[in-house]
Amino acid sequence: MLIFSKKLKPSIKLIMTVFKIFWLLQKILVRLPVRIFPSQFKFSARISQSDSINVEQISQEALRLNHYKIAKSSDFRRILKITRPALNPKTGLLWLDKKIVVESTLWNDGALALEPCPIFPRKIDGEFLSLPDNSFFHFLIEDLPRYLQARSLKQESKTIVGSRSKYILEMLNTFTGDSYLVADYSIMPEIVYISEKISGELFSSFDLDILRRNFNQYLIKSERQNIFISRKDISGTKYVTRGVNLKNSIEQIFINKGFKIVYFEKMSLFEQISLCHNANVIAGFHGAGLANIIWASPGTRIIEITGNAVTRHFEHISKICSLNYSLYSVQYPLLDLDRLIDEKVA
Repeated sequence: MLIFSKKLKPSIKLIMTVFKIFWLLQKILVRLPVRIFPSQFKFSARISQSDSINVEQISQEALRLNHYKIAKSSDFRRILKITRPALNPKTGLLWLDKKIVVESTLWNDGALALEPCPIFPRKIDGEFLSLPDNSFFHFLIEDLPRYLQARSLKQESKTIVGSRSKYILEMLNTFTGDSYLVADYSIMPEIVYISEKISGELFSSFDLDILRRNFNQYLIKSERQNIFISRKDISGTKYVTRGVNLKNSIEQIFINKGFKIVYFEKMSLFEQISLCHNANVIAGFHGAGLANIIWASPGTRIIEITGNAVTRHFEHISKICSLNYSLYSVQYPLLDLDRLIDEKVA
């Protein structure tokens, strides 16, 4: 790490100022046009036609009444064959003719404005699937079901990933052997197959069926227990940013109630699956670890601990998975949490 003294020479200060101005101009030049003219930088395969996009399969699963967010404009999902797109392997975003393919992402326009089109993507030949890494929650809830859906149609295709995250490599080594390519740079594959992402649709019963079908061999019954999902957050910043400032006190309450404290970052993906599938009660702080409730058996009781910011992600996922969900906020007395646990464990 470079540490600069406050007493810099005028020439060095000038150079640093120039770099800052240059970087600011770069960001403005890339992002401002997208914000002003968003439609000019996007391409939707549902609105317009392109010789570079073919529909390979249409899912007739009605999602309208049973998904995370209602999208009245769509009750189906398609697998698209896209020829020579530019691809960011890390985010999974695709571009055609320097326009973002809307169906490759669930990001909103504000987030898309931060993603510049690759200038010199490396061309590679062959047919591929894309499995991005936008963090564990998005991997498990958004990307993995769509990847498995596309792979069911094109199992012979190689997989492109933009990360060596433990959970991604574990999954790929299990399902594909060594048939994947890790790329930390933009590329332009000859063919990419994707299951399209539709604005407003995050997780559905269709996605749950895909995951359960592919991971059925790992959903094995064993000793049932009550678990509390914690994390090795040494700095404590994750809890602070979520408004949870009573971490130790809350965990101690669960320990006193007979819960086992677990750290998923120390476990394999398949150990997490087995643990959640065999839990009577799953509790934990709001965060990616709770996404594993998708593996829980119907009727499993869920307790989400949150702070100031309250989202409805896990509540809706629980509904889709037929789980018994409850929310506790640290804004209320710990005695309320104590009573809630007793109700769930009873």
